[in-house]
Amino acid sequence: MRGRGRRGNNEGSIHRREDGRWQAIISVEGGERKYFYGKARAEVAKRLSQAQHEVSGGLPMLDERQTVAQYLDTWILTVRLQIRASTWRRYSDFVRVHLVPGLGRIPLA
Repeated sequence: MRGRGRRGNNEGSIHRREDGRWQAIISVEGGERKYFYGKARAEVAKRLSQAQHEVSGGLPMLDERQTVAQYLDTWILTVRLQIRASTWRRYSDFVRVHLVPGLGRIPLA
């Protein structure tokens, strides 16, 4: 009979806490862990699945405290090498002039 092995990074785990709530944990880059809590196992399983999908797709995990401005700053730097320089300048100007002033303070989550 085989013993239980360790789960790999980004596989996550779900367990019930002593207070009755369910907790899901996923390891993200840099060795950090992201925790999700809920009243039902299905609720945290759904959130864990979404987080796994984001990580496997190369997307940053949504942080409840991240604003639209912070996300757009990261995004504009990420796409810089994937598009033409003139397109990147237009996108950068559009984000800086039109999006960040109006939507920048709104939390993503």
